Amino acid sequence: MMVKKLTCFILALASITGALAQKRIEFGGNLGLQFGTVTIVNISPSVGYWFTNYLMGGLELTYLYSHDSREGGYKGSTYGIDILGKVYPYHNFYLEANYSNLNTGLPSIGPVKERIWTRAFLIGGGYSQQLSQNVFLNFSILWDVIGEEWYPFNNPLIRAGIVTRL
Repeated sequence: MMVKKLTCFILALASITGALAQKRIEFGGNLGLQFGTVTIVNISPSVGYWFTNYLMGGLELTYLYSHDSREGGYKGSTYGIDILGKVYPYHNFYLEANYSNLNTGLPSIGPVKERIWTRAFLIGGGYSQQLSQNVFLNFSILWDVIGEEWYPFNNPLIRAGIVTRL
């Protein structure tokens, strides 16, 4: 049994090392800050894999803290995961689709008392600007086509982030 686990570990490590050698793994994410009457801190690290030179898929974790000092002072956190895909049909321009599943607190006076899972299917496109050999600035505009009531972001979602390919 131990030999089987060790063999699986070695094969997984070899696959990751091979992907890294081919610059197929991408790390990065988004950071959003807003201060004032409504304060928002958004941290969203991501990891992706380039299946071809034109197709990338990955995962993005999301953590969002928000504090609204109007009408009783709402404070809450939202967290979850996105499954994302990008297709590059022309040079640095890409089409993007994300399935987002977030756990958010329902607004209330004072601390959050109830939490729910909410989802979104985001579609749109963007542009990727190369900053150095392996570092890129991505800018995208996305629309939620599901429109669940408690999803914490409004249309359109405008995102900017930095990624590095290893």
